Amino acid sequence: MANFDLIAKEYDTDSRINRARIFSDEIRLHINSGHNKSALEYGCGTGLVGFNLINDFDSIIFIDSSSVMIEQVKQKLLDLGKASTYALCFNFSTEVPKNLKVDYIFVSLVLHHIEDIKTILSRFYNILMTMDNF
Repeated sequence: MANFDLIAKEYDTDSRINRARIFSDEIRLHINSGHNKSALEYGCGTGLVGFNLINDFDSIIFIDSSSVMIEQVKQKLLDLGKASTYALCFNFSTEVPKNLKVDYIFVSLVLHHIEDIKTILSRFYNILMTMDNF
């Protein structure tokens, strides 16, 4: 597995930006309505997918286990001035989120890095507010 802390500052290449646009366009097709809804992007990296969807939801939580990737997201959020959106350095594999509820969760190119997918998916399920979104 790549050390994402080392590549965070150079992560946003043209090919990754284009791929993220394709992913976010596909995700958007499955959103009933993001108005008054929250989303979580897990393994967000520098937030390439989530930033494409930032206007589709009232709030997005960007989560990644790499603190350097999260610093990149935080800088982008400062530049954008989106107060209802924030970034956390957090690892669902080793930590259980407390008091976290969202309407949508999306991941992109993340699950292949996770050994215990069943635990991650169970934790995702537990923080979803409702299954009516799908």
